[in-house]
Amino acid sequence: MVEVSFWGMLLCLVTPGLHAAAAATAADDTVSQHQQPRGHLQPLGAHAPPTGKVNILHEVPHPVDFFKNYVKPSKPVVFKGAGKFLPSFEKWTDTYLRDHFGDLEVEVELGKKENRSQGLVSLTLNEFLDTYEEDDIYLVESIKAEMKGDVGLLKCLQCGGFTRLIQDAIIWYSSGDTMSVLHFDNVDNINCVLDGRKELFVVDKKDSHHIDFDRLEEGYSSVDVTNVDMLKYPGLRDIPYFWVDLFPGDCLYLPAGWPHHVTSSCGRSLAVNVWFAHSPWFDADSCAETELSEFKALTQYPYSSSNEHLRYMKVCVILISCSERFQDVF
Repeated sequence: MVEVSFWGMLLCLVTPGLHAAAAATAADDTVSQHQQPRGHLQPLGAHAPPTGKVNILHEVPHPVDFFKNYVKPSKPVVFKGAGKFLPSFEKWTDTYLRDHFGDLEVEVELGKKENRSQGLVSLTLNEFLDTYEEDDIYLVESIKAEMKGDVGLLKCLQCGGFTRLIQDAIIWYSSGDTMSVLHFDNVDNINCVLDGRKELFVVDKKDSHHIDFDRLEEGYSSVDVTNVDMLKYPGLRDIPYFWVDLFPGDCLYLPAGWPHHVTSSCGRSLAVNVWFAHSPWFDADSCAETELSEFKALTQYPYSSSNEHLRYMKVCVILISCSERFQDVF
């Protein structure tokens, strides 16, 4: 509006006719203030109801089925109650964490509404537990080696090559009311809620062109997710989306490249997630050699480097045996 007014005044000094046109445009803009786009200056998702639902499974699938039905087609899915297989689901009370891991140093975000321009502070886990219920802080940290025995891989990741693609595992811990930016990740993700409730605004990656990722190099948009400016971000006016509710014990598989915004409900909120590189290949032979269980601890699996999965696939292309060992599952 300010820019239009400036050029209108400049042009009126040159051409009276253009001044009249600028005045007419300004009048139209004034009228439009009373006809703002639906969802303007409201929370993300207020512009329209969700356009679909994410599949919900009540059993964690075999890795072959997981790859064929969800990873390969890049399709999210909720594993209802699967997080209850993790020892951390029962163990990780505040008292247990204090008694077993209280001296570990962790990094804490200042502010439960994500602001990526803010720094982090280092605290011991004990210091975090002393204040997190009252302070506006959020523990987001790679899971320490001492804690890996309590978290790990669900059955769907235990063969097929997934174990060679693990990038990191993260703990998300707060007193609730957290709020992420609208962003995407470059790796696949399984996030399990241990306590509290999470809600996700999720966009199919084929619809990501609606989003102005003005911080593309960091993978996020600067839009205020609590007060969406539909005039500044017009692509969000008609963006289709899914809404996902996660309760204690629920796990969500979210493929790489799917934009999302996450909030947590008021009260103790605790979740863990595993990030793993996306791969179009599936190692079927490894499943014949692997005994699957509902849970296997992270201590069994070293993390790969960010480029290891690319080297792994390059070897696949070079080796003649690739067509036999690495099957493209249909």
